[in-house]
Amino acid sequence: MKQFIDFIPLLLFFIVYKLDPRVVDVAGHEVTVGGIYSATAMLIISSLVVYGALFIKQRKLEKSQWLTLIACLVFGSLTL
Repeated sequence: MKQFIDFIPLLLFFIVYKLDPRVVDVAGHEVTVGGIYSATAMLIISSLVVYGALFIKQRKLEKSQWLTLIACLVFGSLTL
């Protein structure tokens, strides 16, 4: 089960990446969903949520989880 939880951000990334680009109105702001930039934003947000929830629940993260989170944040923010 733990391995599946680690793959949730990656699965969400590929789902958003494969969507046809479309404009969605969110709280009065137009947001384009689909493509590499929105997929990268989804990867960053979902990584923070998943690993944040794991950290709150377990009070620690493994070294590989820290490495994955930091890599997502660094390289994702460089992409955006």
